[in-house]
Amino acid sequence: MIVDFHANVGRGLHFDCDVEALVDDMDKNSVDKAVICPVEQFLAVENKEGNDIIYKCVNKYPDRLIGFGTASPWYSAKAIEEIRRICGLGFKGVKLHPFYQGFLLNDEIVYPIIEECEKYGLVVLFHTGTPVCAMPFQLRDLALRYPKVRFVMGHMGWSDFWYDVVDAASGLDNIYVETSYQMPSVIMNCIDSLPTTRILFGSDWPYSNIELEKSKITRIQNEEAVEMILGLNACRLLDIHC
Repeated sequence: MIVDFHANVGRGLHFDCDVEALVDDMDKNSVDKAVICPVEQFLAVENKEGNDIIYKCVNKYPDRLIGFGTASPWYSAKAIEEIRRICGLGFKGVKLHPFYQGFLLNDEIVYPIIEECEKYGLVVLFHTGTPVCAMPFQLRDLALRYPKVRFVMGHMGWSDFWYDVVDAASGLDNIYVETSYQMPSVIMNCIDSLPTTRILFGSDWPYSNIELEKSKITRIQNEEAVEMILGLNACRLLDIHC
């Protein structure tokens, strides 16, 4: 089982993330399942519309796609309502993007959303790497505050804060790191320094390329680690059959 933990669907301002093209690319690269998230304006302001796009795509390809929604913390009570709504629709997690949504990753404004995700057992995927709003140690601070919530460090702090990834994730069982965009040397450092069970393959399709991102993992000279990173870890985290 190969699971791409970070793909994007929806017609954004800069990319047309067409679900048919995603599934076709998955087929070409032997990817069985993908976590799909809203894009661009659907992250920033049109949350409900973006989440509805994700829901329709998952319904069209229920055996291939796994829905992650979003809710900007600036919408406060409405954001909480949206988290509850998408949980009822069967979404497995939430993607938050401090850069697009305009908040510091560990600012108090995000606490109510994290608490709601904890209540429903939703995984929280964060874009990380953009200074000053989305840095790995900010995620560590949030993970320490909410030890029962499972966080995914999208892009492993790419590109500015890759050197903080291992230290930020060390000793915390609730931080997972996702590989898209990262240099092979950074991925190998994580394999050497963190539990391999907490490393997830992701492509950030279509902003990056599934074939390229997958090749960073398949070239690792450790078959057990490759199997875990490409799919087993994602299956366990999302509680899906491998």
